[in-house]
Amino acid sequence: MPPSIAREPDQAHHIPALDGWRGLAVIVVLMGHFGADRYLPNFSSFGVDLFFVLSGRLMADILFVKQMPIPMFFAKRFARVYPALFVFILITSLAFHGTFGEYDLKVAASALTFTLNYAMAYGHPFSLLDHIWSLCVEEHSYILLALIAFATRSRSKPITWGIIFAAGLMALINGVIRVHMSEGDPGVVMWRTDVAMAGIFISAALFIVLRPSLHRDHWTWIAPCALVSAILARMFGVDAIVFFGVKTILLAMAVIGIEYSAPWFRRNFEGNMLRFVGQCSFSIYLWQEPFFRLAGSGILPSALSLILGIACGVASYDLIERPLRATLNAMFSRRPVEQTLA
Repeated sequence: MPPSIAREPDQAHHIPALDGWRGLAVIVVLMGHFGADRYLPNFSSFGVDLFFVLSGRLMADILFVKQMPIPMFFAKRFARVYPALFVFILITSLAFHGTFGEYDLKVAASALTFTLNYAMAYGHPFSLLDHIWSLCVEEHSYILLALIAFATRSRSKPITWGIIFAAGLMALINGVIRVHMSEGDPGVVMWRTDVAMAGIFISAALFIVLRPSLHRDHWTWIAPCALVSAILARMFGVDAIVFFGVKTILLAMAVIGIEYSAPWFRRNFEGNMLRFVGQCSFSIYLWQEPFFRLAGSGILPSALSLILGIACGVASYDLIERPLRATLNAMFSRRPVEQTLA
């Protein structure tokens, strides 16, 4: 086995392919919003699926392997999310005042308190901010995972794994049942944390239990096969058991095994451009939405809207997200902040 593959999973190191995975996720969202959704309904939601399983794998490493102190975990989450989100809401609330995208203080508060996804699920669309539903799901899931970490750090690993996996499986079953019962767009079901958290929790649970075996030879092919199979399940699955349940498990297997996958597969995620997009992905995800709405309203051409959305996202990352995150992390930790995946 090549040395680049045969390293112990206990070793702390940065994994470039995970940046690339994040980059792929936001590119899929962009492709869907600016064209592909017209031909493949909900294509963009597959990008969110990629984000969710990545989040589960990363949070499992941070909370259950490295065992970051819970207060520090929440401080880093605040630094990671709130500066860029607050500035985005402030600017869009002013820029779209009196237009089709106008929203009031109550809507902004629902986004900043991460309650927007349930308001949407119960019939209150928010236009410019409705993409924040996925951020709500992530933050709710992180709170639950942190509580589990706090409660189980003196317990055995099987108990921890069992609790997380059971929660993910219940969310998965809940989603399948709700899709079957849905009379309208089944995509609405996925806005709910008690459904969408499945990808985060199952990925976290599988990473915890499979981590000791990730350096073995069979992982060189599991990740590529799992990713291809997940794409097929998402594209051609006609039942929620397949396009939601099976797809979620396969994506989780793909992301937790990517570090030890075959070099030809892993290199696809390690290119500098894709990794840069991944580093900027949160800000790009925030800022693509208003331009997606402008294109959908016929105010701007789709190509120009796409370019402007990416440009604003990169600017947000360079001018707001990255410097303020570093400043806040330094303030919280009282020491120079190292770059992390948190």
